[in-house]
Amino acid sequence: MWFEHVLVSNFKVLLGWALALMIGLVLALLRYYLPRIIQRNYVFNLLVDLIKFPPPIAWIPFVILMFGISFWSSILIVIVGGMPPFFTIIYDILTHTDEHYRNLTATLQLSKLKTVFFISLPSQWSRIYTGARVSLGMSWMSIVAAELISSQSGLGYLIQLHRIDLDYQMVLVDILIIAICGYVMNELLLFAEKKHLSWRSS
Repeated sequence: MWFEHVLVSNFKVLLGWALALMIGLVLALLRYYLPRIIQRNYVFNLLVDLIKFPPPIAWIPFVILMFGISFWSSILIVIVGGMPPFFTIIYDILTHTDEHYRNLTATLQLSKLKTVFFISLPSQWSRIYTGARVSLGMSWMSIVAAELISSQSGLGYLIQLHRIDLDYQMVLVDILIIAICGYVMNELLLFAEKKHLSWRSS
């Protein structure tokens, strides 16, 4: 029973997290390519920043209203939780490229697109990985919240069942399993980061 719910939650987290990273990257690029007058507009920046602060659990009623209690409603909540931190870091990298790299791109006469993918982002791999890890943590928090309310499977759903049965020892076991799964994923990401950065420096 546990194994099935563990697999379900891990699959939802990995899928939602991957989609969150892709959407965060695309939105950061779109924002970066907007005209400067829009990027510096106070009202526009206020609206973009306001969306990041409501917790994922706050969006669950609206997600259920649109998609019902389903697999994809849980995935959408993971995306809502995991996307903002990665989006924020990517956009910050793009808008705060080191002056040395700016001079290099001017010398090489690189286009803005090439500057982004060959200079700005590759020069900040450590920060990108950090953003991915923060996003992963938010994805785990989001999936548990989603499964507590809008799912019929997963570790969050198990917590809800054990809470109803007043079996708080099992609730602690469920929480421990979530912590272990999140820790293992985070360590794998750290391992990938170290391998990647050591390969680039060699």
